[in-house]
Amino acid sequence: MLALSNSKYSGPNYMSERHGKVVILDGYIQLTEKDEFAYQEMLTHLALCSIPNPKKVLLVGGGDGGILREISRHSSVEHIDICEMDTMVIDVYKKLFPEIAVGYEDPRVHVHIAEGISFVNSAPEGTYDAIIVDAFAPI
Repeated sequence: MLALSNSKYSGPNYMSERHGKVVILDGYIQLTEKDEFAYQEMLTHLALCSIPNPKKVLLVGGGDGGILREISRHSSVEHIDICEMDTMVIDVYKKLFPEIAVGYEDPRVHVHIAEGISFVNSAPEGTYDAIIVDAFAPI
């Protein structure tokens, strides 16, 4: 076990080294180190390649930073907001998965710690060219 922590939103977070590192939150597999790229790339590039020149993107969830990493590869994107409801999730991924959490280093990224529905509802209509949802709980 690499880490055991308790979060207000996630409950216990267990990580093991089987098949690369595996992250489980509330009994659901969130990320596997060996194949995380397939999920992150699919969610990001299918959405952003279907929009001509997306400039402003919102990511709801995605605290591991992998989708941020993929959004950052789109040169047309000027502003990236991530709405994650749990700071601990971000901190754990930055510590244990720096190669995935590298997306946080992009200066276009702005982190908002908030609940996703409230955040989206507070944004004026048309604020974002794309909204990507990477959340395992209903939002």
